[in-house]
Amino acid sequence: VATQPDTEGMVRFSSVETASFEGYVDGNQTATSRRWITEDRPSFIYSDGTTFPPRDLPPTEEKLNLVGTGILAASLVLAGLTMFASLIWLVWAAAHRKNKVIKRAQPEFLYMLCVGTFAMASSVIFMSMQEPLNERLLDMACMSSVWLISIGFTVSFSALFSKTQRINQIFIASQSFRRVQVKKRDVLKVFLVLASANIAILTTWTIVSPLRYKRGDFLSFY
Repeated sequence: VATQPDTEGMVRFSSVETASFEGYVDGNQTATSRRWITEDRPSFIYSDGTTFPPRDLPPTEEKLNLVGTGILAASLVLAGLTMFASLIWLVWAAAHRKNKVIKRAQPEFLYMLCVGTFAMASSVIFMSMQEPLNERLLDMACMSSVWLISIGFTVSFSALFSKTQRINQIFIASQSFRRVQVKKRDVLKVFLVLASANIAILTTWTIVSPLRYKRGDFLSFY
């Protein structure tokens, strides 16, 4: 409370207790509660018509809508098996590259198939990332999975397409009973064209409008 200014113009303040927050035991309650006790003033009335303050709200429970542990485990196990098989066949093809059967199957294309399937399977690792990881890391994981799937599919598909094109040229040449020599660099042009187009599109996508991690209901994205 402020007093009137004195002859020197000074204003003095003094505290006056108007209310206190004290504990009491209510017979209808099992624990000690608290309420306002006023001094020379009407009691503070809450919205329920009493002088008792409302109870605290319960803690907020947030539903994270994360992928279940079982699904994550199954996905990672399958991805790991695919990656392991790709490495095994890659090493096996390299070790037997001088074998007549492997040589005719063109080991370079076998390598491409193994590398492509390994890249596509490894994308599952990035797609399985979720909170509580750092949001920036999750954003990078979203875009990395797209890169791995696209590049992996391009490498595998290019190998199959190039082998098919090579066989097609041989069959066409056989109809006219002429010999044709198809070099590896000729069929690898398909891979270079597809890979260059993929890299250009993915680079533009990553710079202009990259994917962002967003948590929500599955149906909310459709």
